Amino acid sequence: MLAKQSLRLPVNTLVNLWNNILLANALSVSRIFLSLPLLQSLKSGDQSQIITIIILLTAAATDLADGYIARRMGNISRIGKMLDPLSDKIFLVALVGGLTVWKNFPFWFLTLLVARDLCIVGAGFYMLKTRGFVIAANRWGKATTTSIGFTTLSYVINIPDMYSIILLAISTLLIVTSSIAYMHTLRRTLRGVDETLVY
Repeated sequence: MLAKQSLRLPVNTLVNLWNNILLANALSVSRIFLSLPLLQSLKSGDQSQIITIIILLTAAATDLADGYIARRMGNISRIGKMLDPLSDKIFLVALVGGLTVWKNFPFWFLTLLVARDLCIVGAGFYMLKTRGFVIAANRWGKATTTSIGFTTLSYVINIPDMYSIILLAISTLLIVTSSIAYMHTLRRTLRGVDETLVY
């Protein structure tokens, strides 16, 4: 009887751990699928403004929830750490791309964002293939994502141009800053692995 109970405990623990990992990763992946209704909503214009805002808030909620669940349950997975920023990038590119096509968002900003993300993803695949790990997201990358979120929201709700321009300038500065920070971290990592910078 004691042996059966001791066996049941680790099995239940493993099941709960697996379920929590699946939940956190499912929330990350959900942002990719949210890109499709987001684009349709942006295409519909101001008549779908409320729907667009709801989608943006839902995406933000999943971004907060997946990290919270993983940290709270103490089961931060390697694949989760890669899925989260990748999902953010795909969703943001879809968002900025849709705004560029249907809301007169600056095309140069979309180009800058896509160029940065392609370089980061390309470097990540290279590091994963040659070194077996990728560079972890840093605070500059997270700040950039947040700033872009507010900037794009300003175009969705049509706030005065002066405020949109200020937010756009901040986001642009953060894209450049986060890119420089990533390149600096990449150079340091190539010279010698720092466990705090990789996963």
